[in-house]
Amino acid sequence: MKITRDGEGPVLWTGDAGGRGVLVAATEPPDVVELWDWTLGPGDRHASEAHAAGTRELVQVRQGTLVVEVAGRTAILEVGDAMGYPGDVPHSY
Repeated sequence: MKITRDGEGPVLWTGDAGGRGVLVAATEPPDVVELWDWTLGPGDRHASEAHAAGTRELVQVRQGTLVVEVAGRTAILEVGDAMGYPGDVPHSY
């Protein structure tokens, strides 16, 4: 068992408007699953290159509005909205 206490996950991304990406939990290879806690400030943008083939991402908006761009397509998510999308193509939030 591995427990990550609130506030103890490593911050692996920070944005200019106060945003941050915290890796909360992860499993070991070969079937890696990661749980992230993302906070984006107004105007923050996190762009990601394509991950390994077959990677999928899930996101749920808990506060505010989030614009997600995946392979040239855009979706606008509101509080409570969730979305799944391929992570093996360029994407951003």
